[in-house]
Amino acid sequence: MKVQFIPDSLETSVFMPFVIILLYILGVIPFTAYISEELVKFIANQKKATRIVLINAIILTPILVASLMYYNEYKEKGLVEAMDYESDEFEGLMVMGLDIRTTQKEHADEIMEFLSRYNVKRCETVNGTLS
Repeated sequence: MKVQFIPDSLETSVFMPFVIILLYILGVIPFTAYISEELVKFIANQKKATRIVLINAIILTPILVASLMYYNEYKEKGLVEAMDYESDEFEGLMVMGLDIRTTQKEHADEIMEFLSRYNVKRCETVNGTLS
């Protein structure tokens, strides 16, 4: 079961970008400024050695998280995992170019069982060529 916070009619609405911008201006940006101010006050009250450790942690944490996310995205993984197939949410399967279509879950599970034997690695394209 999917939880849908925003109705489809609002997602395609012309006003949705304005609502998102307004939420950022009224909520996210002031909250971030408040947290930053409190963090600066907290660090200013610490000893010099502790201050250096805290500043390094603040700088290195986003770099570490981004690196791990990038590594996870480009590591070798099972084909079915890369396709993000959910058996419970199956509606239909169509293979482009081979004219294969099915709405039967058993057929899709059989194909996914076959594909699960293969591992893939995401490749990055640079100017239309794989790198």
